[in-house]
This record gives sequence, C-alpha cells and structure tokens, in this order.
Amino acid sequence: MEMFAKQQLLQRDSVNPMYSGDEDLEMLMSRLLNLTERIMQDTGRSEIIFHSFDEDIDRPGTQIYGQQIADLARIWYINREISPEQAEEAYHQAMIDMGLIEDENLIYGVEPQKVICEGQYTISITHLEEPVTTCSFTIPFNIEFWNVGALGGAEFAGASFTWSYVDFYWAECEAYQMTEKTSSGEFSGGPNGLASITWASIQLINGQMGSLSYSDEDETMTGTCTILSPAAFAGWTGP
Repeated sequence: MEMFAKQQLLQRDSVNPMYSGDEDLEMLMSRLLNLTERIMQDTGRSEIIFHSFDEDIDRPGTQIYGQQIADLARIWYINREISPEQAEEAYHQAMIDMGLIEDENLIYGVEPQKVICEGQYTISITHLEEPVTTCSFTIPFNIEFWNVGALGGAEFAGASFTWSYVDFYWAECEAYQMTEKTSSGEFSGGPNGLASITWASIQLINGQMGSLSYSDEDETMTGTCTILSPAAFAGWTGP
C-alpha cells in the first residue's frame, strides 16, 4: 500500500490516473490487487520481495520487487487514459525493460539489426611470367550484414561487401584507377560468424572486428575491419 501510495494510486483526486471521481479507497485497492495478480501471472513470479541481499535476482525467476509492481501499475493506468491498446503496449514494454519477461523479438538474445564493419586489406598480385613481379595495394572496404545472420532466418542472411577493383601498371606497380564494386553474399550470424562473399571470407572475432582473407595462385589478400556498433552483439546467447 505504501508503494502504491507513493505512485499516487490511492489518492481520491485527479492526480491518480485510476480515479474517475467516485471510487472509494476500498475500490481503488481492489483494482490494484487484481492488477497485482495479473502482473504476477504475466511475469511468472510467485513471491513479492521488498529488498534483497542479492541484487542479481534470477531472471526469469520466482521473485519480483514490490516497487516493480507499483511502477507497472502506474504505467498501465497512465496509458489507459489514452487507450486500452496504449496501456497494453506500454505495460508489455515496461516488463521487458525491467527484465521481468523476455523480448519475443529477440533472436539468440539480441534484437536483429544491421551492422557495418569498416577497414582495409592489402592485395598482393604476382606476375608469374618472367620477370616475376609482385605488386601490392591497400584497398578500403566495408561489409554490411545483420548481426543474427543466417541463424535468424533467410531474411537476415544476406550481406553486402563494398570494395575496389584495381587497374595498375605492372612495370611501376602503380595504380591508375580503382573502381568501386559491391558484391553480395551471406553471413552465418553471431559475434564469431563468417561472411562468405564472392572471393572474400571475413571471420568475425568477438563481435568487435573482422579478419579478411583470400588467396589463389597469383593473388593474396589479408586485412581487418572494425565493427562500428559492437553493442549489436551484446547479450548474444547463441552458438
């Protein structure tokens, strides 16, 4: 009751979003107790606590703070003044934000989002005929993909790789033109996933960076890129 009172849910005036003008205290409390039962059911909790020596409560566990119930009740009733749909949406999101329920939109613990890895690679091209010559060039590149990749389904598997094709003079190993190209491929998913795009393989490392590699008879390419939004992998629970 004390926590409900602090949220102004037991006051018989307009500051209380639940009060419409004729409810007595008993009716207000009855509504709050009914909503408390619903919150307990929706969150799968069976015990209300008011303090804990272990602040890292098991989630989804069996306990819920009384303050969380009071906060959820006020959120529900404030938004109920707008519409029942708004109340349900705000209430549901608040339970997610409080860590009381899982976000059903999450895939392996993260929300699907686009990620960009920017960097550069060095290409070494060897002229195999006499006289044997090797030319090296540094090429900027970026790869854009979904953090969940193919693990999240076909709609998240695609990846886009932007790089440059080099035209150069063998005699001086001098580049006279770099033509930007975009290639498509697939990303396997997760902070340690693999992007396979035409000729390139890019291995992610802990959701922080990527390592590019490619080689054939006369070409070798190695490089790295940096994930611009590493938080996209925070909380990853998948393989």
